[in-house]
Amino acid sequence: MRRLAVIGGGQDGLETLAHAARLADWTVALIADPDPGALIFRLDRFGYRLARNVPLKIAGSLEAVREVAPLDLAVDATADAATRRALSRIAPALEVIGAPAARLLWSIAELPPSDQASAALKRFKPVTEQMDLSTPREPAYFVNELARLVARADTARLFRWEDPRQRLVTLGARGGPPIVSSLALRVARERRLIVASAADRSVGGDIADDGAYAALAVPIHSEDDLLGVLELRRIQRHEPFEADVAAWTEELAAHLVRAMKKMRTLREIQAAAQGEAVRHEMKAVLAGDQPTRAKLQRAVEALAGILHTQAVHLYVKDPQNGDVLLQASTSVRTEQAAGVRIAQGAGLIGEVARLNRAITLTEDSGDELASHGLLAAPLSVGKHAVGVLVVETPPGVEVTPRVIALMAETGEVLGAAIAGEAERHKMSQKVIKLSVVNEEGLQLLLLTDREHVLITGAAASAMILDAEAVVLRVRERRGDRLLVGGTYGLHRDEIDAALVRVDQSIARRVAESKAFLRSDRLADFGVPLPDGFPYRSVLAGPLLVDDRLVGSVSAYNKLLYQSFACGTFDADDQEILEQFSVYLGRSLTQAQEFHERQALITIDELTGLKNRRYVELRLPEELRRAERYQRKVSLLIMDVSGFDELSRPFSAQGRDELIRALAAMVRETFRNVDILAHLEGARFAVVMPDTGDRIHDVLDRLSQAIDTFRLRGPDGQPRRVTLAVGTCTYPADAGTVQELFERAERLTPL
Repeated sequence: MRRLAVIGGGQDGLETLAHAARLADWTVALIADPDPGALIFRLDRFGYRLARNVPLKIAGSLEAVREVAPLDLAVDATADAATRRALSRIAPALEVIGAPAARLLWSIAELPPSDQASAALKRFKPVTEQMDLSTPREPAYFVNELARLVARADTARLFRWEDPRQRLVTLGARGGPPIVSSLALRVARERRLIVASAADRSVGGDIADDGAYAALAVPIHSEDDLLGVLELRRIQRHEPFEADVAAWTEELAAHLVRAMKKMRTLREIQAAAQGEAVRHEMKAVLAGDQPTRAKLQRAVEALAGILHTQAVHLYVKDPQNGDVLLQASTSVRTEQAAGVRIAQGAGLIGEVARLNRAITLTEDSGDELASHGLLAAPLSVGKHAVGVLVVETPPGVEVTPRVIALMAETGEVLGAAIAGEAERHKMSQKVIKLSVVNEEGLQLLLLTDREHVLITGAAASAMILDAEAVVLRVRERRGDRLLVGGTYGLHRDEIDAALVRVDQSIARRVAESKAFLRSDRLADFGVPLPDGFPYRSVLAGPLLVDDRLVGSVSAYNKLLYQSFACGTFDADDQEILEQFSVYLGRSLTQAQEFHERQALITIDELTGLKNRRYVELRLPEELRRAERYQRKVSLLIMDVSGFDELSRPFSAQGRDELIRALAAMVRETFRNVDILAHLEGARFAVVMPDTGDRIHDVLDRLSQAIDTFRLRGPDGQPRRVTLAVGTCTYPADAGTVQELFERAERLTPL
């Protein structure tokens, strides 16, 4: 009984699980999905559960693959490249194929033998087109298993032909060792199908190496372009391969041409891209403004990602005694690295440092793609090495001459950096950023809209400092609190909510000291941080105008050319932010003063409420804010019914007093956050943020207020006042300011 794991708890994963549960020769040991919202964890909400005869482990982490080992296969139903990479890290030797490929293999196995061949070829192309052909493991497993099944073979091997070196490389083997047989080599030379059996003396010697009774090998080629070889063997069954099986295998080889060409093209592209990526990433890392050791750590992490390996180590030579000390590693903790020391000339690494020459070791397993390797390249500066770069390659990654040359080139680049290139680049970056500070600052001073200043200022701060996130705070006008005014890089989730709480503590310290601070230990600010909190470093400072605090600015996580992880801010960053904060403080103050001047001409002289102009200016802002935060805004317009008739007995002064009394009633009825405006005559408008479905409560409250409103005419007799009201809510009833006004002005008696 073979054991498998299903990766992915969504619909595709559950369909794969259901199919696998019907198989007689397979048992599902695990279904895993790191997404807590996956369907597998929510079956009970829909009234479903797994059948009692399906005993398997359900896990929310891919690490569970280790707990249920050994496994024969993992079926990836997520179609997520990151999941594949994580599985290769957790279980490098585990075969992983996609759900479409697995279901095709199982479906073919369930068909009668007479129907298997045609069904397999018919569905072969759609399945291979969904595969990741950048690595040979899945297509090799799929092709070998499909061929074994249809051809009723015991062993299947898929080889790739390398033309420059005139050799076959095993991509994968099922049912036998991954050796390159003499029969496969003969087919590669002659480029024709060969069917052999132990009884055929002319070719029997080609299959005697593993005791096979019959063998079949077919070239995969397009015209004169040899791409590979597919070989099948029968060991248990003492029957030669039938003619129809041979014909089917040739058809399968023809179907494989497209995939093999794509694999070869992708391999060439990957090799070229790998070299370019290494050069680009090393240049980016070494150009960063960080301590040398931090840059080296980032360099090995980049190499590990590009070379698809977990273990890259960098040793630096002690100039005093020639020993090499581990300074950066992807698999050894940083605080332990300094304790790893290799004496001068000792061991492989010491020898590479002494000789200034690369050394390569490869495990001899008979299959290069299933072997581990180790490459040690010197960090060369001229004829001497200042250190050693060590790469441990996992199965599936070949240590080719091209990789060796690439690592030698990388070693030279890193060696030169260690010798002192970083400082010159650091100074040039500082000059450029100081120039950008002045350009961005002058642009800020041209802005008069406060919201625009806050948004632009936060984004400009992030750009100038290469920061991942920025929080810009403004001091409230009547109080000492610093309120969040603008942000960059925040998305209103749990992590960013925690960042805002940390920033509140940091801003408080900045306000008290009126000084800048830098830290790479956010936990020191007394705010609990959630698991996986990604922010580590901060640069924060006050916004001062004539020594008066008007706000604060905080930048988090220094990004180096938008690559890799985040770094820390240094004294140069602080100097840059100090200069930019002068522009920020002045532009905020200038925008506030402009806003106050504008407010003077948006007040209704008769009532003291806002006027129509203010509503027309403010309402678009409220709609933008509601759209951004997915909230609602309501507009209410009210008018005194028959006001002309009602006010005719009054003098002009009496009519003004009546309108002021109505304005007072409006003030007492609505909330402080509502925007109250006198439009004209006895018509008023109220803009109500976040009211939405509670508009009926507002109308009830207004009805009660008008019922208790007391009005006496010049003759002392009471007069009844009635209102006509119209309401409209964004976005349910209207999508624009014009539509809000049009619908709200359709007044009906209250």
